[in-house]
Amino acid sequence: MKLWLSLLLLIVSFLALSCQDVIDIEVAGGKPVLVVEGWLTNKRETQVVKLYYTRGISDSTGYQPLEGAHVILSDNENHKELLKEQAPGRYSFTQIRAITGRTYTLSIDTKDGSYEAVSTVPRLAFNPDTVLYKYQDKSLIYKNAGYYPLICAQESEGKGDYAQIKLYKNGVYQNKSDDLNLFSDEYADGYYIKNLELNIDSPYVRGDLIRAEVWSLNEQAYLFWRDIRSQLHNAQIFAAPFINARSNIKKIKASSNDATG
Repeated sequence: MKLWLSLLLLIVSFLALSCQDVIDIEVAGGKPVLVVEGWLTNKRETQVVKLYYTRGISDSTGYQPLEGAHVILSDNENHKELLKEQAPGRYSFTQIRAITGRTYTLSIDTKDGSYEAVSTVPRLAFNPDTVLYKYQDKSLIYKNAGYYPLICAQESEGKGDYAQIKLYKNGVYQNKSDDLNLFSDEYADGYYIKNLELNIDSPYVRGDLIRAEVWSLNEQAYLFWRDIRSQLHNAQIFAAPFINARSNIKKIKASSNDATG
């Protein structure tokens, strides 16, 4: 233990001494890549697909939207909807909704090329029957004293279920990096999930109203969010370089420029 502590202090001292000078690094600007951002849900509301370009790491301006694209959403039951560009780079649809078991295709034609995303809506992994809370004092595990939420639910039998649990505090969606809750049934298939503690950025206080929503994810969406979670917590001194999260956006033609989403 003493040896480990000495080594740690030596490394910290070296790093502190070696970081006294300011070094300007010229970073070559990469070619902008098309980003496709959108989620299909079963909510009765206008839904939006955003098209815009990536920007350089030192660029503080806003993301450039892609205007004038031809965007169509269709399903395997012969339903089709042409998305309307309601604002630069924002394409809306109002008719098609997510239905469990259906396969949907998002087709995009732009000046940069043609792209497609195909996805099947999965069943709901579980439906919580109870939302609980417990009080915890401040400790090494709990950075702040307060109330922490838990849920109980019966997981559906059959492997391959994924979900995202969204939490709302007093009607406000909690979307900080420590609020991201993902679920996979890899080790819980068909089990009754009892007192699953949820991740939160800050604990609740007496009088807060808690709401939990469970959103079904297919494997592609689950892996995307898992990549995002890894990157959000990739801030240590030996952090790995950032890479694009996995995406289901594919180029229709090899000549099309790269895209992600």
